[in-house]
Amino acid sequence: MKVRIPAISCLLFCVWAPSNAQPTSNLKSFLEKRLSDRADATPPTYEALLAVIDSVGKSSQADIRSSLPLLSLAMKSKTSNLPIEALFAYFAISRRPDGGTILRSDVPAIASLMASLDDRLSGGSVTIMQNLTRTIPDITVPLLMSELQRNGVPNPVKSTVMWTLLESPKRGDPEAVKLVVAYLAKDSEVKVRLANLQAIATTRTETPVIAAHVISGLTAKNKDVQLAAIRAVYALSTAVQEKARQIITKLAGDASIDPQVRCTAEKALQNRLGETYKFPEPPAPPKLRGIG
Repeated sequence: MKVRIPAISCLLFCVWAPSNAQPTSNLKSFLEKRLSDRADATPPTYEALLAVIDSVGKSSQADIRSSLPLLSLAMKSKTSNLPIEALFAYFAISRRPDGGTILRSDVPAIASLMASLDDRLSGGSVTIMQNLTRTIPDITVPLLMSELQRNGVPNPVKSTVMWTLLESPKRGDPEAVKLVVAYLAKDSEVKVRLANLQAIATTRTETPVIAAHVISGLTAKNKDVQLAAIRAVYALSTAVQEKARQIITKLAGDASIDPQVRCTAEKALQNRLGETYKFPEPPAPPKLRGIG
């Protein structure tokens, strides 16, 4: 299984310095060696690390399970870059068809990193949670809900948590919807609001409060938010479109409005929105480069 850059992701945050050692591609042996390194040891090259991660998809379940205690230690290690290397491995395991079965007991520890102040760890953690929510939502969804409820300003990691909830089997759960609505009420920052509008449009999640939130974006002061709100309106039901029609008609006919917003509003009213607008790529939470 080759790892590659996901369409909606961005960033690697971690650069591995060259190393003369050629680490084995076996995950357990790799972890044993790295855990024996000094805290300031030179980490493996990026290519060497990927060779290990690529082997995860071809390994037996027994081999992967035998590595889990070492992965847990690696996540807590002070050795340079080792917790990030462990996240690479966890991500590769989470992509396996049996990944949820293998990682079931490790999920709480992985999820706890969503609250990390190190955006490399929080971004990597939520990416793994996205994968596992497809296979073990009974374990992941309560943890995602706890993270969305946790105090703290809205940020791209929390937006991805919200997105994952809206794609999960619990998307219609009243408590989950309540948490999403409460989170949306705080999204004043442009990059977060863009991420949230795209999540709503992509998952087509609609409640009266969420619809009102989307429509409110049409009159935002930021051009990109207005554009994203138009796109989100037309991803939802015709009832929402009708509620927004008066505002969008005004946007289409107002010469003082930004030309791109005006043109997009015109196309939306003509049901030709796809010809002129795609969501700008919102700042996604930092993720492991090359995975996804």
